[in-house]
Amino acid sequence: TILINLSNEVNAVKSQVTKAQLLLKREQQALQVLGLEIKQLEEDDGALAAQVIKAEQLAQNLSEEAEELGKLAWQKKMAHEKSKNELEELKSNLSELDRCLDLNKKEKERLEAEAGSLQIELKKAHHKLQKYGKDGESSKAYMAQMLRKHQWIESEQHLFGKEGTDYDFENRDTDE
Repeated sequence: TILINLSNEVNAVKSQVTKAQLLLKREQQALQVLGLEIKQLEEDDGALAAQVIKAEQLAQNLSEEAEELGKLAWQKKMAHEKSKNELEELKSNLSELDRCLDLNKKEKERLEAEAGSLQIELKKAHHKLQKYGKDGESSKAYMAQMLRKHQWIESEQHLFGKEGTDYDFENRDTDE
């Protein structure tokens, strides 16, 4: 009985040992799987750390590039504003020049019209001058002929047009 009890106890302990060994084997396998997973996670962590470093460098580079582009954009904006202001000034100047050109054009047209009128007046005056020149020459010739024909004219010529003389033609009625 003691032997049987002991044998039963041994069998019970063996059964517990077998169960413990089986449990131990499962736990070792689980531990081995966890070890592999830890190793994989460490490798992934290293790769991720390298990617984080690259990403941080890329972010830094992009930040610097963005800053440079911001400065360039600001410079371009300032240049654009300056050009815009210059363009407005040029437009204003052009508008003023157009206004002056219109005034000059009107003045030119007025002066051309005036010059045309003066040209006509000049031609009329030149024509009259030629006529008076011809009339003067024919009058001189007629007077010379009259002086030759009527010699008394030369001796009394100094009285012509004098007031109170027979030759005062302004105050005398010549129709008589």
